[in-house]
Amino acid sequence: MSDLGQATQLVAMIEGRYGLGTRLGLVEKIDEAVVERRLRIAYADALLAAMRDRQAIETLAELAMERRVLGRIALAEFWSAQSSHTLTDPK
Repeated sequence: MSDLGQATQLVAMIEGRYGLGTRLGLVEKIDEAVVERRLRIAYADALLAAMRDRQAIETLAELAMERRVLGRIALAEFWSAQSSHTLTDPK
C-alpha cells in the first residue's frame, strides 16, 4: 500500500473506529471530505516542516551518503550539532 493509502486509512480509522474525529464516539459512515481535509492539513504541516528544516535534512542526507549507515551514536551526534537550530528532536 502506498504512503498516501496508509495515511488515508489511518485518518479514516481516527475519524471512525477510534472515535477521535469531529464527532465523539464510533461512526458508521466516514465523511470523505473530513478525511481529505485532514490529509491536506497533514501534508501542509509536513511541507512546512521540511521547508523550515531543509538545511538540517540536507546535512543529514549528506551524512548518510558519506557513512552509508547511521547508527544511534551518529544520529545522537547529528541532533547534538543541530541543537542550536530550530530543529526539534523527535524523541
